[in-house]
Amino acid sequence: MTNEQENFQAEESQVEEISNTQTEANDQTENTEEQSDVVTLSKSEYTKLKRQAIAYKSQKENPPAPSREKTGSSDTNRDELYLVAKGYDDDAIAQLQIIARGTGTSLKEALENPLFKGYEAKQKEEERKARAKLGASNGSGYNSPEPVVTPFMNDDDHKKAWQKMMSGK
Repeated sequence: MTNEQENFQAEESQVEEISNTQTEANDQTENTEEQSDVVTLSKSEYTKLKRQAIAYKSQKENPPAPSREKTGSSDTNRDELYLVAKGYDDDAIAQLQIIARGTGTSLKEALENPLFKGYEAKQKEEERKARAKLGASNGSGYNSPEPVVTPFMNDDDHKKAWQKMMSGK
């Protein structure tokens, strides 16, 4: 049997014991003439109190164990802050976390892992290739001071511009 089945059976037996006790108490209160001390509960209130009593009893018997994640999380956060201060980006930290979980080591120890060193070398190579690419050409670099012939020029301006172009100035 699993723990859940055992717990369920234990709860059922406790509920039966409590209900038997309650029935005996009800029988005794019916026999007594003074009913000023008697409290009547609805069925839902009664079941709620039974469940609370069972939960309280089980917590006393089996206190919850401290979580391992909570104790290790401060170390993880400290390691992450260390890596951010060293200049690692989010992708590199994510890779380190995967490697650390897989090998069962800390983030700092995962820095020395050959898997991470290969990842880091690949990233550096891609960055170097991106910087080595030629940029787009911005033209020949010749800038004319002003357009020689523009639309809607009058005849005199057009003749002066023509002479200037022919003389090479």
